Amino acid sequence: TQSRSSAASDVYKRQVQVWSSVVATFVYAEQVKDLDEAQRWGRQAQALLRAHPHFPRARRSLQTNLGSAAFRAGNLDEAREHFTEAVRLFEDAGVGDSMDGIGAEANLGILERRSGDLDAAASRLKSAKAKAERALGDAHPSVGSISNSLAVTYVELERFEEAETQYRESLDLLERKTGTDPSRVGHPLNNLGEFLVQRGRAEEALPFLSRCIEIWTIHRGAEDPALADPLKNRGEGLLALGRLEEATADLERAHLLLPKTASADSRGRLLLLLARVSAQADSTRADALVQEARTLKTVSYTHLTLP
Repeated sequence: TQSRSSAASDVYKRQVQVWSSVVATFVYAEQVKDLDEAQRWGRQAQALLRAHPHFPRARRSLQTNLGSAAFRAGNLDEAREHFTEAVRLFEDAGVGDSMDGIGAEANLGILERRSGDLDAAASRLKSAKAKAERALGDAHPSVGSISNSLAVTYVELERFEEAETQYRESLDLLERKTGTDPSRVGHPLNNLGEFLVQRGRAEEALPFLSRCIEIWTIHRGAEDPALADPLKNRGEGLLALGRLEEATADLERAHLLLPKTASADSRGRLLLLLARVSAQADSTRADALVQEARTLKTVSYTHLTLP
C-alpha cells in the first residue's frame, strides 16, 4: 500500500511539473510577451514529456503553445509545424471538437492567412467556426473571435459582403458576452470601423472607432499602445470627411503611441496620413514623412493620395 501511494505521489509530481511548464509556455508567449522565456519553458516541457510520455493532453496543448510562441516571434514555418502537429494530435485523439482542438485549428487558419494562403485560411476558419458552434453554441465568445478572424481573411480575399457580415456577427456576439471585461469588444469595434473607412463609409465608421477608443482608454489607460490603431483609423475617417483639425489630433497621438512592433503597413500608412495632414502647414515635414514611408517596402498606397 505504501509503495502504491509513493508511486501515485511520483506521478502527481511529474504531472505538476509537466503542466507547469506547458502553461508557463503559454503565459510567457501570450500574456507576458517574453518570447525567450516562452521558448525556455517550452524546451523544458518538451524534455519532461520525452522523459515521461504518458501525458497526451499536455503534449497536445504544448504543441499549440509552442506554435503561439513561434508565431509571436515571427517564425511562421516553425509555428506551422507546431500548429499542424497540434491539430493532428487532437484529431487522432478524437477531441478535435473540444475547445482546445478548435483553438488549434483556428490558430493554424490565422497562420495560413498571415502566410498568404488565403483560401486555405478561409476554409480552415470556417471549419473551426462550425465546430465551435456545434460544440459550444453559436453565442460562445470563441465563435465571435473566429468570426473576426474569418472577416479579416475575407477582406484580403476581397469578399467584402461576407467580411462585413462576419465583422458584425463577431461584434454583436462579443457585445452580449463581454461579462466583466468589456475591453474585449474593442478589437471587433476597431476592425469594423477600419473596414468601413476603407470602403468609403467614414461617417458610419466613426461611432465604432470612437467607442473602441473610449473603452480602451478606460480599461487600458490613455497611453496604451493599442490605442494607436483605432486613432489612426479614426484619423483617416475624419480626414476623408474633411475634418482636418480633428484628424490631425488623432493621427499625431497615434504616432506617439504606435508600438515599435507595429507592422510595416501600419507604420507606413500612418506616416502617409500624417504627410497628408501636414502638407499645407509644413511641406518639409510632409516630404520627410513620405520618404520615411517609402523605405517600408511592404506598405500599400492603394487608398492614399500623396501630398
